[in-house]
Amino acid sequence: MKQLALVALACTQACALGQFQTARTLPKGMTQVTVANTYVTNSNRDVQGTTLYSFPMQLEVRHGFTEQFDVAASILLQQGLLLDAKWNLMPASSHVALALHVGAGGTVPITAQEDNPAKSWLLHLPVGLIASYTLGERLTPYLGAQYGAFWVFGREPSHLDPKLEYASRSWHGSGLIRLTGGLEVRAGERLAFLLEYSYLVAAVDDPGSFYSFVNSHLFGLALRI
Repeated sequence: MKQLALVALACTQACALGQFQTARTLPKGMTQVTVANTYVTNSNRDVQGTTLYSFPMQLEVRHGFTEQFDVAASILLQQGLLLDAKWNLMPASSHVALALHVGAGGTVPITAQEDNPAKSWLLHLPVGLIASYTLGERLTPYLGAQYGAFWVFGREPSHLDPKLEYASRSWHGSGLIRLTGGLEVRAGERLAFLLEYSYLVAAVDDPGSFYSFVNSHLFGLALRI
């Protein structure tokens, strides 16, 4: 029997996972909101062309619990919620910041494509490092590296060929590596703009999920208040 893994055209809104944060954490008791827009380009876009899905939005609310620890909640893929915790490993007074961040999130079932009338949903677990350096009162360049694991469900086609043997689902799910470089420009105590570029690498594939990610370029602009 021939083993077959069916995959959908991949990485539409899922590739809109921009970083949009430096390694510095918020002061204790402070809350900030970040609104971002990203332009996504990849091989899927080359085939389908530029559409509204090429410019996904992101929304995040972050709150500082200590001088070196904050937590955020953000909209995940326009269909769910992602919780993220960040620890700055350097003293809050230092110009250099190095932070570890981890998160967990998921989406609610959504209507899939015409070739798959079932409803699909996913679980997402990201972990990464962010480094940044504060230059004076206005500028903070930053770098980030993240691995995100995705478990995608409900993508099975409605009619499976009984003559074929399909790939089994793997326990590790699919994985994306995100490499980010950006610049935060502060216009006041709370107001800031962030410009960033990210490259997403499809590092691990789970053929049993019937979904595959593709390498993508992300160009983003964010407003933080």
